[in-house]
Amino acid sequence: MKALYLLAATSVIFLVPHGAHAAESYDNCTGYITSVPTTITTQGTWCLKSDVSAAIASGAAITVGVNNVTLDCNGFKLGGLAAGVGTLAKGVHAKDRVGVTVRHCNIRGFHYGVLFEGGAGHVVEDDTFYGNTFAGASATTVDSVIIRDSVFTDTGGSSVTSWPNPVQVVGGSGAIVSDNVINGVVPGGTSGNVDGIQMSSTARGAVVSGNRIFGLNAGTNGTATGITLSPYGKSLDNIVDDINSGGGGSSSRGVFCLSGTASDQGIVRNTVVTRTTNFWAGSCVEAGGNVHRP
Repeated sequence: MKALYLLAATSVIFLVPHGAHAAESYDNCTGYITSVPTTITTQGTWCLKSDVSAAIASGAAITVGVNNVTLDCNGFKLGGLAAGVGTLAKGVHAKDRVGVTVRHCNIRGFHYGVLFEGGAGHVVEDDTFYGNTFAGASATTVDSVIIRDSVFTDTGGSSVTSWPNPVQVVGGSGAIVSDNVINGVVPGGTSGNVDGIQMSSTARGAVVSGNRIFGLNAGTNGTATGITLSPYGKSLDNIVDDINSGGGGSSSRGVFCLSGTASDQGIVRNTVVTRTTNFWAGSCVEAGGNVHRP
């Protein structure tokens, strides 16, 4: 096995006059990130003007160290593919922060593309995630997180962790996952299980809507699940297609609802195409307009 090296890098950040937090152009950037790893320590909008990458096996390429930060990559790449499938690094990491937005980024090859831990009011939007080994965008115990209008391609394959899911929300309340495209998920580690979107233990208000999920490929004896829904969540207008069981008696599942379902949980107007018989499973409340195409 090749040794993994942690490339020491210092950040170079050039300050420009302070601008708005939600920049769509360079004119509104607070400053620029020109190398990684780096830590953002000033509120405002931080931008990329070129691709940046680091072959780090742990830590984060970009750590958000303050509240009210927008990272606007302007379509440029934040890369970590060189670290290989054993990486545990994060592309963007914010812990116990408020109001962090990641937009217009092309995030590749990290264990987590974006990881929010704690805090509230975070947004992931208009991003592209490619080849991240465990999760593209993940939020743990975050209130009012929004993950929307992003593309997640070829997630999974980690040699150190299992059960990948391109979008993962664990705990917190008021989560919205909407209008994303997920294409291609393969197992990692020793588990054959894969999810497209995993909503676990989230409190009331969680909504999964308008997502398109394709190409989930479970490993031997594993299960592929399009959407795992929290006990208090709703699944609306999603399309789940080409989800493949790993065999061994397991089944692919379009929507799987966790136990403890509340009366307001429901799945509405979802379309699921599976190679086995399960359209929805667990404690789902089928609330009308759903279509199963075997």
